[in-house]
Amino acid sequence: MAWQDEATHKQYMFIYSLEQQLGRIPANRSGLNKQMAKTLIEDLLDELETTKKMAKYLVDGLVRDLQAEAKPKRSQRGV
Repeated sequence: MAWQDEATHKQYMFIYSLEQQLGRIPANRSGLNKQMAKTLIEDLLDELETTKKMAKYLVDGLVRDLQAEAKPKRSQRGV
């Protein structure tokens, strides 16, 4: 098998699945060769990972903010 051969059905299905996970309407990707499909898959996986990391970062920040608000505030004066 050469990189210039048409992408496999498995590659097309994986691309379709990744695009759905990213909330996109999967495009018609016919005519990709194996190298193009591999590159697209790597890019989509990277984008998905970045999206997950960003979501985790945002959620962690919100949790941190909520925890800070929930702590009772101490008086600044010494008694």
